[in-house]
Amino acid sequence: MRAAVVDAIGAASLSCPARFAGLLSLLALLCAGCGADPGEAKPLTLNSVAAEVSDCGGFARTVAAVMAEAAVDAPAYCDAEVLRWAHDPAAQSLTVTDTRVSLNCCGSHAMTMACTTQGCTVTETDAPQDGSTRCRCSCVFDFQVVATPFAAAVIPLTLVRDVTDDGASPATVWSGALDLSAGSGFVVIDDQPVVMGCEPIVP
Repeated sequence: MRAAVVDAIGAASLSCPARFAGLLSLLALLCAGCGADPGEAKPLTLNSVAAEVSDCGGFARTVAAVMAEAAVDAPAYCDAEVLRWAHDPAAQSLTVTDTRVSLNCCGSHAMTMACTTQGCTVTETDAPQDGSTRCRCSCVFDFQVVATPFAAAVIPLTLVRDVTDDGASPATVWSGALDLSAGSGFVVIDDQPVVMGCEPIVP
C-alpha cells in the first residue's frame, strides 16, 4: 500500500497542480485516525447517582427483601451482612444495597459510586458524628445507592469502606462481577451474626 502511494506521488510530480492536490487529499484520508484505537474501552459516564443511608436498625423496606429471599435460603438479617442488587432494564438503573453493616452508633455516613474502564466502585464512609463524637455501642445500618445508566450486562463492582478515624486506609469489603441480565441478586459479605444492636426480622 505504501509503495502504491509513493508511486502515485511520483507520477503526480509530473502532472498538473490539481492532480497533486487530489493526491494530498488522499494521503490525508489514509492517515486520518492513525492514532485512534477502535478497541479502546471507554469509562461509563453516570447520569445520576442517588445515595441514602438508614438510621440505626436499617431500612424498613429491607424487610421485604429479606422475606422474599427466605425462599432461596438467604441468611436472616442479623445473621450476615448481605450486598443486594437489582437492575431495572427499562430505567437502566442499578440499585446496590449493603444491608446490616455493623458500625459505631454515633457516626456520619455517606455512600458514593464512581465508574472507570475497569468497572465501578461503591464507597461507604463512616466518620465521627459532628466531627469527633463516637459512642460505646454498635448499631446496624443499610447503605443504598441508585445509579444510571446501566445496560443488562456484566459489570465488575468493588465495595470499599472508609472508617475515617480507625487509623487504617479504606478497605475493600467485596470485589466481583454482577450479571445485570439476571435482574437481581445478593452476595453474602460477612457471615458472622450480630447479636447486639440488631433487631431480627421475623417472618
